[in-house]
Amino acid sequence: MLFSLISFISALISFTSENAALLKDHLPTGLKILVPLSLTLYLFAYKERKDITYSYLRSKKNNKKTTFFIILTILISVLLYIDHFININSFIFDSILIVSTLLWVFILIKIYLEIFNSINIFYVFDVHLNHLTEANKKLVLLLQIQKQTNDLFSNGIMQNSKLAMKIWKFYNKLQNRKLISQLNTVDNCMQITSQILISKIKYNLPKDFSTSLKLLIDQLDTFIKNTTRSNFEYITGLNLEKYSEIYHSILRNIELLAEYTAKNGKTQDLEKIITFFKSATVGPYEFTENFYKVYLKTNIINYDDLNTSLKDTQYYYIQSVKSLTNILSDSNYWDDVALLRSLNDLSEEANVNSTGSFSSEEVFTLYTTFLFEAINKNDIRLLTDIVNLMFVHKSTDIASMIRLYLLCSIKAVELGHYKCAGHLIKMIVKNTDEYTLKNAIDDIYSKLYPKKSFSGHEFIDFCSILDERMVNDFMLSIPFSSVSFNYCFSKLIFIFTLQIRFIIKPQILLLQYDDYDFEESKAYIEDKIIDLHKEYGLVVLKKENLKKKFENKETI
Repeated sequence: MLFSLISFISALISFTSENAALLKDHLPTGLKILVPLSLTLYLFAYKERKDITYSYLRSKKNNKKTTFFIILTILISVLLYIDHFININSFIFDSILIVSTLLWVFILIKIYLEIFNSINIFYVFDVHLNHLTEANKKLVLLLQIQKQTNDLFSNGIMQNSKLAMKIWKFYNKLQNRKLISQLNTVDNCMQITSQILISKIKYNLPKDFSTSLKLLIDQLDTFIKNTTRSNFEYITGLNLEKYSEIYHSILRNIELLAEYTAKNGKTQDLEKIITFFKSATVGPYEFTENFYKVYLKTNIINYDDLNTSLKDTQYYYIQSVKSLTNILSDSNYWDDVALLRSLNDLSEEANVNSTGSFSSEEVFTLYTTFLFEAINKNDIRLLTDIVNLMFVHKSTDIASMIRLYLLCSIKAVELGHYKCAGHLIKMIVKNTDEYTLKNAIDDIYSKLYPKKSFSGHEFIDFCSILDERMVNDFMLSIPFSSVSFNYCFSKLIFIFTLQIRFIIKPQILLLQYDDYDFEESKAYIEDKIIDLHKEYGLVVLKKENLKKKFENKETI
């Protein structure tokens, strides 16, 4: 037995010495080839990852494997350098060299596999989708535990001593860290998978894109459902600010996916995105009595800070509605105001006990944004949809809305967008009485007709139901020309008198062109608009209809 052991050790030493000698002879040459090759492959993979998804590149930081590989490379180089000058013949030295080299080769192979996998968009997508799925599961568990601890505290079990209170606060901090970690995972995986989907569009992989998009949306939908409605108060209690940041990131990536999907004519995929977005609202929601006991009464959460964060979170959704509606409108989507209609429904769904619903002012201001856009673009289809939505919107101040429509009509005439002006004229006459209309015109005439210059923000003075923050952020304005405003206004008033007479047929016409001190005569205005019925979409402007009115000496 002893002889066999000695023979084995002797053979091992001999084998090690022979292979160590081979390594010393050939490893330097191998290092000269492998190190530059590894660097080349790394730079190639870096460039490819950057083209595919920047978020994945940002997430690929030096890990322990890379660090260990660098350490081993330095160790082997030092060992070879020492042997070159000293020529060490030692079993221990040779063993360290062989083991280090074997580990180095093993790690190098693993790194090469990682490099090749990192530029495989299918592999990267699947890996991060799995990470996203796991993060969703962990979030559910975390929020369930948080609910139980909140219930314990609100029932007085943990309020009996200062020590218990301190323990509970410390536990909340630990839960907060876990929440941040999972939210960061969700954000990172969502960004990487979204950017890979965009790459799949660029690489013309339509079938795989549709399948992958559905998988991603399912997980995002799970995330939204898990963290809103009944669970939202536990998110709020831990870290609403961080959640709001991730929520905003999700909405921004949904906008990007919708934009690329719309540009490439993927209608069914766009439908999936829109359907998800409609359900991706944080509110309206109701906080339970436990929430007030645990967080507000104990001053753990400041009410004003909470209210600000909630409004910011909801505001992100409004901004995304604006961006997505622009995308739908530009791509001629069959229902380009679907999200605006959905927003109005959500606003009306909220009750007095709900928080986080969209205010009537926010909804109306968003409508106004697209009203201005439709006028500037001469988009009669968008204008028709928006005007219809604004008329059915509850809690709307009709007087303010009519003044807004009148200003838009003047701007449409000024731009030569007669179809838009004609549609607004028809809708105003159809949906308001002549008394309200005349008051609105008199108000605009008294305030704007004498003005010599315009800032573009005059509409704010005529509309009391606009959200100031949105007006500023969306840079809403109607910049009238000081040269043509009075002429366009006079032309509009003249057409209104004709349309009212033609549609309503009142015995006494309240709105009279001669009541206003316009420079242009009625004959001049008539000459400018006669037979433009096709341009304005108004039958009353046909030549025979105008002549009939003047022959009958009807007052205009």
